[in-house]
Amino acid sequence: MSNARNLSKVEVDTNGDIEVGSLGNANDASALTTGTLGTARLPAGSVLQVSRFYDSTSTYVYATNTFVTIQGSGKTVTAVGNNSKYLYHYVLSAEADQGSAYNCFYKVWYNKNGGAYQDVISNRVYNGNAITDSQGTVQHVISVILEGVSSNAGDTFDFYLSYSSLVGGTEFNQQSLGGQPSGTTNTSIGYVMEIST
Repeated sequence: MSNARNLSKVEVDTNGDIEVGSLGNANDASALTTGTLGTARLPAGSVLQVSRFYDSTSTYVYATNTFVTIQGSGKTVTAVGNNSKYLYHYVLSAEADQGSAYNCFYKVWYNKNGGAYQDVISNRVYNGNAITDSQGTVQHVISVILEGVSSNAGDTFDFYLSYSSLVGGTEFNQQSLGGQPSGTTNTSIGYVMEIST
């Protein structure tokens, strides 16, 4: 038995979208064989959009106990739902330029509609991998969810990542490293995912 519906009685608006009233009480998007389903009809936890970004610019960040923005880590998204959650995920290619062990930290920041930037999770930092220069490269992976922020479809959210260490710095996306495959580019990549609530 098929779950597909006979859509001959479904009303479609001038934009080609299915009129919500045509769906009756069904919230199961899998029952549709064509058309679109408004975000209000999706269950909590549904992915509304994923916006990917990447950067290959070689950037040396020298931060002595001060948070410095990592170039290329920023992304602006326009909300398609109301009161959504946002998953910020970023994978950094990095090489430490230190001769001794050290600690490093990350913070994720956001603003809504161009307002003041604030921590995604107040007063929290995320530890990075910190090895010496002679030990090679590291990969830093940062994932954090912004939730509980009142918002409407059409609002804009801007995210970025900052870095701090007590000593020296780190080079992100350093190119032409020893052993790097010919013709390749070291890259950091990320995405912002909007999730319905």
